[in-house]
Amino acid sequence: STPRAGTITVTSTSDNDPGSLRQALADAVAGDTIDFSVASVTLTSEQLSVTKNLIIDGGTGVTIQRSSVATIPDFRIFTVNSGITLELRKITITNGKTSDGTGGGGIFVDGGSLTLKNCTVSGNATGDEDFSGTDAYPGGYGGGIYVKSGTLTLENTTVSSNTTSNGKFVYDGDNYEGGDGGGIYADTSTVILKSSSVTQNTTGTGNYNASSGDGGFGGGICIDGAAA
Repeated sequence: STPRAGTITVTSTSDNDPGSLRQALADAVAGDTIDFSVASVTLTSEQLSVTKNLIIDGGTGVTIQRSSVATIPDFRIFTVNSGITLELRKITITNGKTSDGTGGGGIFVDGGSLTLKNCTVSGNATGDEDFSGTDAYPGGYGGGIYVKSGTLTLENTTVSSNTTSNGKFVYDGDNYEGGDGGGIYADTSTVILKSSSVTQNTTGTGNYNASSGDGGFGGGICIDGAAA
């Protein structure tokens, strides 16, 4: 028989312990709600990949962050996978960062559907793509959120102080622009904002020689083939 949806409570602030958010995501079945008895979760290993339709409810407010310890690798906070529906409530997403030029410093919606209710996405960033030889690469798109072929709905939510990187310039190669969409980058997607704010986000300036290399487009939101 199909398991009945229920509630799983996160009881640990750590990354991989029993009672952690990562463990709750692994244990949950489609339709479950994940709630918290702690006020924050600090990730130290890798992003959280959502592969089931879920609600993550912060109650009075929960912060989910990448650790700021210098030895912790760069990674975003959440990826919402193709065909998946995720709803976040009263969650703050912060200090996510991609280092390889991929989009979505805080959250990447890869063909799924994400709803943020009374949430904050702040202080996330994208990095530059790794390179070799004489090539140059753009900064990653979507400092806060990158939605690709999906749906993003913001209700009473703030997206602020996120940034994309400058891109990399190689002295004998081409030049490339800073990443687009400091707050949100939407690629062939639907974006709905209700009583929400997108403020004080920035794009990278671009790395260039005397002739080229532009800053990124859309400090707050960059729409590319999407309906807003």
